[in-house]
Amino acid sequence: TVRVWDVEGGVQIGSPLEGHTSGVLSVAFSPDGKRIVSGCWDNTVRVWENEQLALIVSPPSSMLHPFTPADGMYLHL
Repeated sequence: TVRVWDVEGGVQIGSPLEGHTSGVLSVAFSPDGKRIVSGCWDNTVRVWENEQLALIVSPPSSMLHPFTPADGMYLHL
């Protein structure tokens, strides 16, 4: 489960992002802030849309720490 928080107000934004079946190891925002990428011990990567907090895609991967480069064009798995 991934939770998005308003750090200034100290409150959770929206519902938790659910779908991983084990502990989440890494979370990153895309450079433009439009997407959230999470990697998990269950060897899944999930890409979430940040505004609606909805799952976009869960590409096949065994990478636990996905990342997006500064240009935001690709997801490195």
